[in-house]
Amino acid sequence: MRTALVTGAAGFIGSHLVDYLLAAGWRVRGIDDLSAGTMENLREPLRSPDFEFTEGSVSDERGTAAVAAGATHIFHLAGRVGAMYVERNPEQTVLEAIRATRTVLAVAGATRVPLFFASTSEIYGDSAVQPLAEDADIIIAPPANPRSAYAFAKGVGELLVNEYARRTEGPVVLGRLFNTIGPRQSGQYGLVVPRFIGWARDNQPITIHGDGRQTRSFSAVGDVVRAIVATLTTSAAHGQTINIGSDQETSIGDLAATVIRVTGSSSVVRYEPYDSVHGHGARDIRRRVPDTSRLRELIGRDCATPLESVIRSIVEAPVDTSVGGSV
Repeated sequence: MRTALVTGAAGFIGSHLVDYLLAAGWRVRGIDDLSAGTMENLREPLRSPDFEFTEGSVSDERGTAAVAAGATHIFHLAGRVGAMYVERNPEQTVLEAIRATRTVLAVAGATRVPLFFASTSEIYGDSAVQPLAEDADIIIAPPANPRSAYAFAKGVGELLVNEYARRTEGPVVLGRLFNTIGPRQSGQYGLVVPRFIGWARDNQPITIHGDGRQTRSFSAVGDVVRAIVATLTTSAAHGQTINIGSDQETSIGDLAATVIRVTGSSSVVRYEPYDSVHGHGARDIRRRVPDTSRLRELIGRDCATPLESVIRSIVEAPVDTSVGGSV
């Protein structure tokens, strides 16, 4: 039987990945320090005899190695999340991410089991070349912008994982995730969809930072976790960097309108200058849409659930499951 180690298991994506793996017949071991994730996210997995959870830091090599013993696959999702945390704690964001990744690589290196590293579309920055392909140059905002810390940390992580693969020939997949959304995602970290839905449920104004014409590609968490597992269990994907996300492009203004329509809210939309919220000189990404052809070629599908369907799944979920977790 396949046995997975999932770091960040109590977080948003991590807990959905645990659910998916258990349903597919895997044994799963999860580790999380609960700095962002919640045990509520693991309520169902904890009832399964095939799931074991350890509360602890992934940066603790001895503890992580103990949890990983016997694992056939490692999914490294642990990490800080959300613009609000990153902007307030740029140094901690970078150092924690590097320490955790180095620990996971040390643990994986002892057995050479397949390793999935969760990276981010943030490393593409404000690229003028769209859609974004995996072999494009990465663009990171100037270090004076605290928000660049997250992209910088993930970029260093990719470098470490690639160097590990070259040195050990260990099987790795680097997945760049694009705006994953779904039930259990928290708005307290500044993530746009749960914040919009929370405001709409309360009929409060929905605040957009900027003019609302900036676009993103939002991806259903169910699609994303299926793609994560499919890439790591496909030998042709090993050694590859892969965009994982939807190529359906939506403006933030249209996102707000969809949320209002689906919730039946009386909320109005208001706009605030981006730099008045994020600091002088801060600049938002105007457009971000992935080239998903590599994902389709490798696993035969991409993340295609329509945005409105994902929003409905969040709105229809019990409130206590739509505001927990974060990663």
